[in-house]
Amino acid sequence: MRALHRGPLTDYVSAAGLRWLVLVKPQQILGEPELKQAIQRIVPDVRLDAFAEASGVDLRAVPDAAIAGFHYSTLYLAQLPVGVAARARTRFSERLLLEQS
Repeated sequence: MRALHRGPLTDYVSAAGLRWLVLVKPQQILGEPELKQAIQRIVPDVRLDAFAEASGVDLRAVPDAAIAGFHYSTLYLAQLPVGVAARARTRFSERLLLEQS
């Protein structure tokens, strides 16, 4: 099987209709003690833990992320650490099935 494209996250964002784009490095940002402390005032660890449980992705371990705004939609992208994608897909499928019930 041929490998999927493995480029930077910006390769997955269409320029057509793009209104804004935010690129971040959560793992690197949270590795800085002062920044981590400031962010924890806004988003405490308990909220990040809840997100990790619900999504299968711990944002504190994400090396690169992007959020792109278009006229009628928003695109969220993340480079996941090794071994996380399968759990994230499972959690997404579980939530999707619950919403359809």
